[in-house]
Amino acid sequence: IWRSVGDSDSQALELNNMAMAYSNSDQNDKALESMESAVSLAQNSADKKLRTLTWINLGGVYMGAEKYDLALNAYEKALPLVRGQADRSDEGRVLSRMALAAARSNQAD
Repeated sequence: IWRSVGDSDSQALELNNMAMAYSNSDQNDKALESMESAVSLAQNSADKKLRTLTWINLGGVYMGAEKYDLALNAYEKALPLVRGQADRSDEGRVLSRMALAAARSNQAD
């Protein structure tokens, strides 16, 4: 429905939600497909929170698929979007997830 009215932000958010549902159901291929579409839509959005959410969720989907290097890359793209905010909790969460992805990547090597 969002596609028909040209609302790419809403479509990206819907794809984020679908990806999380797929990921929670261990349907990693479908989750990755949805997230890659969401990233494609969200990367040019003026909505910084949507871009941030999309990169963080992509990292989470990659973590679930045990693609730790790709997860780390997604979190690295989220980091500049959360830096400099008055509330530093998002930055802390992203840094924590980056550390976890790096640790798991090193364990897998």
